[in-house]
Amino acid sequence: MGYASLSHGEKSGGVNLTVASAPTAGADSLLVGSERANDAELGIKSTLFDHRLILNANLFATVVHGYQANAYDEATRTSYLTNAGDVRSRGVEFEATALPVRGLTLNLNGSYNDVRYLSYKNAPCPPEVSFQSGAPASCDLSGHQVVGASKYIFNANGEYKWRLEDNLEPYVTASYAFRSKAVGTIDDSDYGQIPSYAIVNTALGLRGDYGDGRWDLSLWLKNAFDKTYYTSLWNSANGGYAGVLGTPRTLGVTARYDF
Repeated sequence: MGYASLSHGEKSGGVNLTVASAPTAGADSLLVGSERANDAELGIKSTLFDHRLILNANLFATVVHGYQANAYDEATRTSYLTNAGDVRSRGVEFEATALPVRGLTLNLNGSYNDVRYLSYKNAPCPPEVSFQSGAPASCDLSGHQVVGASKYIFNANGEYKWRLEDNLEPYVTASYAFRSKAVGTIDDSDYGQIPSYAIVNTALGLRGDYGDGRWDLSLWLKNAFDKTYYTSLWNSANGGYAGVLGTPRTLGVTARYDF
């Protein structure tokens, strides 16, 4: 099945509650304008080989006017919501699910997303610029990558399950998730970037029926190779940055009952 779509969405503006931004960011910082998005997609969905292979893919292009994002005022050390100019996002997404043999399910999905500011001429300057003598009050980030958006994302998942007596179902799962580097803060500082990372998770478990419901007991291992990575960054005082580290290697057990 092929498809094409056009869509439009809006997010209302409002009053910025961080009044402390006004002395340096200007009185206009107290008001946040609306955000308006226009999106176009062209894609295909397919089911092949008696539902043993599913292939989906789509091309997309989105333009956002008045993009709302958080900025940091170094002078007053406060964060405030602002309209970060206009943003353009375009790329491709794909997903493939295969059932090669009984009990085995394999899934691959990923995306390429080139998302940049079409126009952001009054952006906050990064510390390597703002701390220099005679630094400008704002910087032009037009053409720069948008904060928080990885250009490449890839995921691979697999599950193998089989049947035992008494309707018991053992299973084994594994997943691999990759994210390319991303801009960590809206000022696009060289010191505020989130490096690329990949995470591997695994689990083994046993399912069964009980009464009118179904129970599931699993032993799982998250971040199997104990990768150190950041999930987010934000500006701090004196040109510094703070961030949240991802979950380290974690071993656990989950028991659930669905009814």
